[in-house]
Amino acid sequence: MIADATAEILFGTGVANLTVGSNEIDIVVEAEDSSQKTYTVTITRAAASTNSNLASLAIVGETISPTFTPATATYTATVPFLTTDIVVTADTEDATATILSGLGSHALVVGANVIQVVVEAEDLSTTTYTINITREVAVTRTFRARTATDDSWYDVDSTLLGSGTHVDVFVEDGHGISMTTAQNIANEFDSNIYDLIHNNFAVESDVDGNGKVILLLLDIVDGYTGFGGYVAGYFDPTHMFSTATEPNSNQADMVFLDLNPAVPGSDEFYSTIAHEMQHLVNFSVTFLVDGSIQDTWINEGLSTGAEYLYAGGQIPSRIAYYNADPLSSIRFGNNFYIWNGFYELDPTGPQDLLANYSTVYLFFQWLRIHASNDSGVYSDILSSSYRDYRAVVDSTALRIDSSLDTWEEI
Repeated sequence: MIADATAEILFGTGVANLTVGSNEIDIVVEAEDSSQKTYTVTITRAAASTNSNLASLAIVGETISPTFTPATATYTATVPFLTTDIVVTADTEDATATILSGLGSHALVVGANVIQVVVEAEDLSTTTYTINITREVAVTRTFRARTATDDSWYDVDSTLLGSGTHVDVFVEDGHGISMTTAQNIANEFDSNIYDLIHNNFAVESDVDGNGKVILLLLDIVDGYTGFGGYVAGYFDPTHMFSTATEPNSNQADMVFLDLNPAVPGSDEFYSTIAHEMQHLVNFSVTFLVDGSIQDTWINEGLSTGAEYLYAGGQIPSRIAYYNADPLSSIRFGNNFYIWNGFYELDPTGPQDLLANYSTVYLFFQWLRIHASNDSGVYSDILSSSYRDYRAVVDSTALRIDSSLDTWEEI
């Protein structure tokens, strides 16, 4: 802006190209009488930054070695087989620098993986940071299992395909279960099954000291040929002992889960996990504590209670079987109290084990519905010093009605 409207700026305003260093710009002003005055502006243009260092470099959820410093250009990291991809993050030391490549998600192959983070300084010079990542090979394990057809032992070769805070998911080789499916199972266990069992029943013994439960997904040898019944899952207490005591023991807190025809990841599949987990913790706080085993009908009743708690509502299949009574055993007196009697084991009988499950489910629902502490009655029964009907009687008298103090009264 000029002081006199009659004056005129002859030159020096507008766009001026600058070189690095000192730049002088003359602005010439001419008055109305043609006299001139020159103003000189000296501008110093700084040199472009040569700083192409990083201020930070990391792999989300993993550790790089050595600890990051801007002057160190090469790092290593090792991740487990179950880690199929990683995310690289970084920040520049100089705000004028640009990260050209290397950030974000990277898929990993088993073995060696090289990720290069390239940083360009303002002066277009670059620095490359290299992370050498080793993805470990798959964890495999051979477990001992037994058939449901003749109780014989056999080997199950398996691979760890899912893992969580409280669980490892091994899958029998050759069944096409994806890592995604296995990891989803591990996530569901951690999120919705582990604490549910602990809070309502008991805690497993952790016989192998790893802080985890093993879920082994396999095609249980149960005689299934495409139709009829099958074993959806089971807990085998053999594996809670050392091989010195039980030569076939896997020495682990574990549950076996069927792959055929059971559908991994289905509601029924997760319900089976909850059911079998109750058996696992039950054994942990009964036999492993005092050498006594809880009566089967009580143990199974508590496991059907675990099914209910996991589902957050009634189990329609249990109720439907009771109402249908397809083998007519319930109407003739078959129920849970005699678990392995004529109706279940005698070759001339109906061999109707499902009637036991449906009746014990309904009885333990009756207990829960009428108990003053709702599902807390399950914990009362399990924590009782009795392992037979007296555990139920005491809990019923305490939580439902003090007059129900004998089995006959119940």
